[in-house]
Amino acid sequence: MKEMPVLIWRDEQHAVVVKPAGMSTHGRSSHTLDAILRQQASSILGPNVSPMDIRLMNRLDHGTRGLVVLAWTKDAIEWLQAGWSGYRKTYHAWVIGEVKTVRGTCRMALDGRHAESRFLNLGSRTWPVHGKSSLLEWTITTGRTHQIRRHAAGMGHPIVGDPVYGGPDQFKGKGLHLMGTSLAWVTPGEIGERQVTCLPSKRLRQAGHPSFKTMSTSPFIHLFQH
Repeated sequence: MKEMPVLIWRDEQHAVVVKPAGMSTHGRSSHTLDAILRQQASSILGPNVSPMDIRLMNRLDHGTRGLVVLAWTKDAIEWLQAGWSGYRKTYHAWVIGEVKTVRGTCRMALDGRHAESRFLNLGSRTWPVHGKSSLLEWTITTGRTHQIRRHAAGMGHPIVGDPVYGGPDQFKGKGLHLMGTSLAWVTPGEIGERQVTCLPSKRLRQAGHPSFKTMSTSPFIHLFQH
């Protein structure tokens, strides 16, 4: 049975759900996140939410597990659209190879448009057959298509399991090792931030391996340990 989206936070105007890896955000299939939320709006979001009013505020790649925000009132949709670029969105990915740099910024333009991704190297470990892999914590200030995946590949460290940008050695058969881990945002009409966190799937919890060599501290590192 395929994993279903899980509601982790909501108020009377909007909500945050976890989109499973292997599920598209939009599309023609009846198993996209958008379709499932509309089909099961009452059971997932409650009886007072009309399926026709649901609007997804962000999207994640098919292979990426993580947080998706949705809203169903005009005020919330407009508020979230206006503030989205300023919200703190944190991602984590296992990339191929041992990254030597502690932190860095990639500003490689994508499709002729400015794109900026910042990373913090949490550490690396040995990986059966494929040498080493590093766990990078990413924050983005732009939202281009496949931005983190393309920037990681451009740095010479494609994301583990990436079938498009991973090259010939992509740790095949394990799925895309990228997730949208945390979102900090301001809810409509409020001032202070709220923050929600997505728990990683078992295949991403690899930082507890004895060979893992820590490079940086992070409030999220414990999520990736066994």
